[in-house]
Amino acid sequence: MPTKRILSLQDNSDLSNYFFCLARKISNRRRQLGLSQKELAHRTGISCGYLGKLESGVGLEGMSFQVLYTISTQIHMPIHHLVYINNLDKARAKSYLRKRILMANRNWIKYAPRP
Repeated sequence: MPTKRILSLQDNSDLSNYFFCLARKISNRRRQLGLSQKELAHRTGISCGYLGKLESGVGLEGMSFQVLYTISTQIHMPIHHLVYINNLDKARAKSYLRKRILMANRNWIKYAPRP
């Protein structure tokens, strides 16, 4: 049985990092437009659960181009802007991930090494 891959700050896989950045761009744009996951899922013809997986970065590896194109159309972002990941996108994704890690384990703050 395949195991779920969890992305962490120590994960150096370029493809995993790319997928996570793409997931964050989709989620951020959806929120900018004031759409719920349910609304965007309905507009794109996919299930809310699948969209949730895509926005978490888990389901992007098997996503079809048709789904990606439909999402880009519904969030009013040209597909080439959506799939292009720049340094700002990477920084935003890393910041988001860092916040999620801190929220999941509040004790981490006490013991985090200072740069």
